[in-house]
Amino acid sequence: TLRIIDVGCSVGVSTHYLANAFPNASSIIGFDLSPHFLSVAMKRQKDASNINYDKIEWCHGNAENPPQEWTAATGQFDLTAASFLFHELPTEPTKNILRKMISITRSGGVIAITDNDPRSEVIMNLPAPIFTLMKSTEPHSDDYYQFGLEMALVDLGCFDVRTVPTDPRHRTILARVP
Repeated sequence: TLRIIDVGCSVGVSTHYLANAFPNASSIIGFDLSPHFLSVAMKRQKDASNINYDKIEWCHGNAENPPQEWTAATGQFDLTAASFLFHELPTEPTKNILRKMISITRSGGVIAITDNDPRSEVIMNLPAPIFTLMKSTEPHSDDYYQFGLEMALVDLGCFDVRTVPTDPRHRTILARVP
């Protein structure tokens, strides 16, 4: 029984991807702070009429304070994912959310984080005006690019931490929970 949660799911694009990638999952939760984004996700789910999406449940809440029952042994997830969330956040909420992601993931389970790759040659070589424009819409990008998600996961006890390039600008970090 594979239980999956998509933290910061927004309008559910990544949640639907997870449902298609893991059609045998017993449950998939899309979890987000925005009621508006969740309503769009629900509408997209309804309009898609994909049998893989039937098991998706949408949950409103703050990733820094997920429901207490998710940390109990019976409420833990096998795969805890977050897509394009952390570049939007300052450092302290990032640390808090990483701790919570670990606390809701079962021992031996996997955390998967897809986001911008600070080591991307495309990002590192952006012309200054484009980089400035990008930063104007992403106020916490400096924090993100200096933070080091991989090392933070290791410091929090995760093991088998690896980074996989997903395209020229993005990466996926995979980590096992102790």
